Amino acid sequence: MQLKDILHRTLGLISGGAPFLWGCYGDYTHHIDFESDEGVPCSIVFNRLTNRVFEVSCDKPDGSGAWRWIDPQFRDAHAEEVRRRAIEDATYEYGPQFDEVGTEKEMLDLITLAFEGCQYEDNIININASDETMAQVQAKADERGMTAQEFILETLLDQIKREEVRREKQAF
Repeated sequence: MQLKDILHRTLGLISGGAPFLWGCYGDYTHHIDFESDEGVPCSIVFNRLTNRVFEVSCDKPDGSGAWRWIDPQFRDAHAEEVRRRAIEDATYEYGPQFDEVGTEKEMLDLITLAFEGCQYEDNIININASDETMAQVQAKADERGMTAQEFILETLLDQIKREEVRREKQAF
């Protein structure tokens, strides 16, 4: 699973993120939190260099628990870290009980369900940038008849597509 798969389904409704401090997924891991318009949280752990997603958790929209998918290649490493950290029942210290999801497709379908009805125009993108940089972004957006948020989202999606094309070319 790749970061773009999640961004597409969560509509970029990012609510937070930070470096991921567990070692089971290797170096350069971060987590990103998303939240639907209805307040349904979803969290991913991914490699910031390769954009590979290692873990996804998403609360069920009805509040009855959460789903979680872990990359099969890392399940043993995750379980070992859970044991090492002495976390009971493989749940996080204050987290919900997880219903484990077997396949990437199933998890992506569940995220789509959780974020159903969300709209791009309702997204909030928080960016730490200087006032000068944000003024430049706004000017570019104005030139194109867009909001700054629409311009940033379009730019991010364009960069993801360019990276996909670059990687496809490298594969040959």
